[in-house]
Formats: sequence, structure tokens, C-alpha cells
Amino acid sequence: MIVYLSVVHHLPFDRLTLLVKDLLHINPSEGTVETILSRAESLGIHLQQEIVSIVKQGSWAGSDETGIRVKKDTWWQWVWQHSLATLYVVDPSRGYSVVKEHFGEDYAGTLVHDCWSAQNNTTAAHHQLCHAHLIRDLNFCLDTDKSPWAYVLKELLLSSEKARTHIWADGFDPIIRAAVINRYNRRLGILIAQKVAGRESRRLQKRFKKHQDKIFHFLTQPDIPFHNNGSERAIRNAKVKKKVSGCFRSEHGARRHALLLSIVETCKKQGRDVFDSLQLLFEGTLSFQGG
Repeated sequence: MIVYLSVVHHLPFDRLTLLVKDLLHINPSEGTVETILSRAESLGIHLQQEIVSIVKQGSWAGSDETGIRVKKDTWWQWVWQHSLATLYVVDPSRGYSVVKEHFGEDYAGTLVHDCWSAQNNTTAAHHQLCHAHLIRDLNFCLDTDKSPWAYVLKELLLSSEKARTHIWADGFDPIIRAAVINRYNRRLGILIAQKVAGRESRRLQKRFKKHQDKIFHFLTQPDIPFHNNGSERAIRNAKVKKKVSGCFRSEHGARRHALLLSIVETCKKQGRDVFDSLQLLFEGTLSFQGG
């Protein structure tokens, strides 16, 4: 229960001990909470690699990062996730070294992300940029530059999102599907080659040129998301933790929380009861092998 309240509900130690005292008439100290969380960490540390393996087995994985506070310093909480598993990592760096250490350089699927340099540099078979972020940037160009170019490109992205549903419907001719995908890529090529007015629009056009192959890759598969919403939902846990409990008081506590949160969120994605799974964790029998 202590692990559940700490990790799932982000309760700080003082509130957690008070809740346990009021509900169960037990009076644990904050030291007891620390001991229990450390025991859960030692019993679950081997599950981290299992979670990494499950994420990397998928045809796609989403990634994101956000700032957190550790001992009053800015650190970063990273996430890699797909439909069956979620991996959290905390690190003082926002650079590629974190990707190399924790996710590796052998991913054979498609990485979905928001164009941060560390994710762009991640070794993967393919990349897909989040359309929600791109459309947000295009809307900014519409507001600041009144850019017709941004409007047309925004409509092209929205159109492609609807088209994917149709071109991967049962019985759809694969030859026509390939022609549709080529048509979207040709139209994109024409737009990013045009002369564009407005400072923000020109800046965004350069990004589209640089990452042209990452805009419509999702059209080539029926299951690759064209947005990074799953990763953004996953990373929101860091913000909830900050609102409820404030910053982490130690590096060890931050890393431990990331491990235990990885276990909890992976259980949720696999349809496992979280409380029962934590009981299995303390019994030493929790495993994610085979999904």
C-alpha cells in the first residue's frame, strides 16, 4: 500500500504516513517508508531491462522529456513508451547521452517524437514527427506572419491524418495506397521548396526541409501514430508529482521513483491490476517477459 500511495498517487512521505495512521491505525515513520520503497526498488530493478525490451520490440515507440526538480536543481524525466510498456528515466542531462545509456542505439522500429535533437539523433529505422507539434508551430506562423503557406501546409497535414484511415482499410488497393503516399510527399516537397514570406514561416520551412522524411512516414504503416500524445500523457506524471509532492529530495529517490513508476505504468498498459502486481513484486514473482 505504501508503494501504491507513493508511486501511483504521488503522496509525499509526511502525508503518506498520516494517511496510513488514520486508515490502518499503524504509525510508520518516514524511515519505514524509505525502507519499504528501497526494498521495492531492489526487487524490481531487474524489470527495467524487461520493460526496455518490450518497448523496443514494438513497431513504434514514442519518446518525450520534461524538466523536474531534484535537490533544487533542474533534471529531466524521460519516457519511452508504446501500447504495452512505459519506461521512465531521470537524468541531469537532456542530451543524447541519456538515449545512448538507457534506450540504446539498436532500435529497429519507428521513433515518434516532437523533434528534440536527442530524439532526432536516436538510432532508429525511421522517425515520425508529432503532427500536433507541427500544427501548433504552423498556427503560430498563421498568427504572426498571416502566412498562406502555413495554412496550406496545415491543411495538408490534417488531410493526411484522415487519409491514413482510408488507405489502410481492408481491401484497399496497395498500388493506389502507394500512389496516395507519393502524392502527399510530392505536395510536401513543392511546399517546402516555395519562396515563403515571414520570419517565423521561413524558420519553420527550414525545419520541414531538414526533416522531410519524418513528416509522412506514418502513412506507410497502419499502426504508427502521427502524434506523440501517448508520451505526453505519460510524462504528465512528472507534473502531477511536482504539484502534489514538490521536488525530489535526493537523486536516488528520483531514480527509484522512475523505476517504480515504469513498473506501475507498464502493469496498467498490460491490463494488470496494479495493487495485485505490487504484491507480486514483493513476493519476487512479478515478470513482464512475453508481454
